[in-house]
Amino acid sequence: MRNLQVGLLNRLKVIPILPCSKWTLRFKGSVSKPEKSKRYANTLNLPQTLFPLSMKHGAAAQRELEIQKTKEFQNLYYWQRQQNWTEEFVLHDGPPYANGKTHVGHTVNKVLKDITNRYKVMKKCKVHYVPGWDCHGMPIEVKAITDDMGQHQKLSPLEIRAKAKKFAEGVIREQRKSFMRWGIMADWSKSYLTMNPQYQEKQLEVFYKIYQKGFVYRNYMPVFWSPSSGTALAEAELEYNPEHVSKSVYLTFPLLTQPKVEQLDKVSGATVHAVIWTTTPWTLPFNQAICYNPGIRYAFLKCAKSSNVYLCEESFVEKLKAIVGGDLELLCNVDGHTLEGTVYKHPLNQQELPFLPGEHVLPGKGTGLVH
Repeated sequence: MRNLQVGLLNRLKVIPILPCSKWTLRFKGSVSKPEKSKRYANTLNLPQTLFPLSMKHGAAAQRELEIQKTKEFQNLYYWQRQQNWTEEFVLHDGPPYANGKTHVGHTVNKVLKDITNRYKVMKKCKVHYVPGWDCHGMPIEVKAITDDMGQHQKLSPLEIRAKAKKFAEGVIREQRKSFMRWGIMADWSKSYLTMNPQYQEKQLEVFYKIYQKGFVYRNYMPVFWSPSSGTALAEAELEYNPEHVSKSVYLTFPLLTQPKVEQLDKVSGATVHAVIWTTTPWTLPFNQAICYNPGIRYAFLKCAKSSNVYLCEESFVEKLKAIVGGDLELLCNVDGHTLEGTVYKHPLNQQELPFLPGEHVLPGKGTGLVH
């Protein structure tokens, strides 16, 4: 048996596989693979090209640049502008941000628009297309100071703007190279930048015209602030934490005119207070109305301790008793339309403001009265 094993090993090639201690046996002679059948090769109608074998290993990209140069693709825009065609096609292109390298999104955007422009040229339309870049401050500033590790806090606003401008100019040069290489038909020598003084001058002129027509005015509005980026945000940029629970408050607004309810006439010297619940107490200084629903039933309750009368939705009575912590006597229940024409006083600025009907006031939500 021993001789048989030695003879077998002499005929085989032994190759150790580390780090395992086992042995793998392979035959010395290579096993020939059967040749692939080419009997269907002549049945395929494939295009026969003159591409040289050197097109492999990156040479294709170099060949592409040579074709663009020799065929003068960039001259197509100038050529079509010189044609004696009567119809003109104008494309106002939304400019890309000058804050990063080109990606697939840029490709889809530019190529689809370029297809449209070239189609119009084929229809003998003189295409007017001016490429440009959006140099709006915030997206570029964030990129420009990304690698500063907090050092930008020591920079003045003018220094940050200068750094952002330099960053944007570098991005524009790189993106322009990409767009030109893609063969986008445009006059790249006359592209516009939103940070150019001439462009900003035109913006101010248009803004002033809008202001003169009365479409621009000053008023109060909430401004959302981002502590992380240190700037104001648009409402569309907000991201809410679904686990966050807002702090809410209950408060009362005194009525100046009482609804015409017989039971209220019997309560002499008492002021009716509308009970409000809100999760946005910072909006209270700008309150302009209290909304009620004509289809909801409301209750008037007298407090034994303070002699105040409270107004709330009928289904909120038991919860109001727990909040006040005192005995509340139900005076009466009324339909919502009874509150029409009621006026109340804002407790902070003493304004006289109205009760307004609103379908957005839903039963079982808060007190039935919405600030």
